Amino acid sequence: MKKILSYLIVIAITYTIAAFIHNPDLKNKLNTFIKRTPQEVIIKNMYIKPKIVYVRKEPLDKAEILGTLKRNTEVGLITIQDKWAKVKTPAGISGWVLLDSLKEQPPQTTTKKEEPKQEI
Repeated sequence: MKKILSYLIVIAITYTIAAFIHNPDLKNKLNTFIKRTPQEVIIKNMYIKPKIVYVRKEPLDKAEILGTLKRNTEVGLITIQDKWAKVKTPAGISGWVLLDSLKEQPPQTTTKKEEPKQEI
């Protein structure tokens, strides 16, 4: 009896969710909400200067750390606020880093030059 009751509950929940998802009014409301959500526009690409940089949730020294970035990692600059820069990481995460930790020039790639061969 318990099995039948649990199956009926699962079927009822599934039916309710399906009806909710296929509701055209709900879809319109969701689409309107998505369109209103501001998109973060990348102003320009920048590169990390120090060996390691903490990406923070807010532009504060004691804000939660979302992750770290290594030297020469390319990030997208979104906005600047005081000494902080909001960036988008290669993983798609938006967070704050110190503005001084960014540079505009891409990393220099060093290529080994071949020495001319001498004929004997």
